[in-house]
Amino acid sequence: MLPKKSRLKIQEYLGKRGRTFRSPLFTLKAFPSSLSFPRFGAVVGKNVRKTAVGRNALRRMFLGCADEARAKIPPGDYLMIAHPSEEAPARETIYEQLISFIAS
Repeated sequence: MLPKKSRLKIQEYLGKRGRTFRSPLFTLKAFPSSLSFPRFGAVVGKNVRKTAVGRNALRRMFLGCADEARAKIPPGDYLMIAHPSEEAPARETIYEQLISFIAS
């Protein structure tokens, strides 16, 4: 689980412009930060998963991948916005795309 200090308050970043990366699974927005560690937030709307259980499970999957990748990611604020898809994405796919976005 992502430590509380590494969680992003998403209300502060919704609607703001940042460096954007898009994939079929999610959009990643990167914002500069004065902190010495990365912070992550995830947004999963009702158009992605109808039930709260489904949205929370997908949000936990996104934040879990971010927690695993935290050591490889430079400081900054990162917001992941889920896209609608027919089936649940694989955790490995999310992790790989997250790392590739940050590396580019």
